[in-house]
Amino acid sequence: MRGFRFIHMLAPCPTAWKSEPAEGIELVRLAVRAGLFAVYEVFDAARYEINIEPEMSSQALDAYLAGQGRFRAAAASLDAIRAGIDASWKSLRRRAGDCD
Repeated sequence: MRGFRFIHMLAPCPTAWKSEPAEGIELVRLAVRAGLFAVYEVFDAARYEINIEPEMSSQALDAYLAGQGRFRAAAASLDAIRAGIDASWKSLRRRAGDCD
């Protein structure tokens, strides 16, 4: 394949996230399980392929947020966050041709 490539990844940052370094990988896994971080590929700027279908787990979302000090003072409700996640996934699924 020729041309431009781009990779977007979620990398834990214990300092900014105010989390324990040993928990970084688990926090990223929780973000994927909760649907916060979508794992997908885009081919030729047109075809979308979802690589990991998340559980959309409320427990994973709660654990992800609780595991980071940067969210302790946040006033956002879990319902509002979940609504944003659901809207993002609806858009991604539409692009992937997997409308429900």
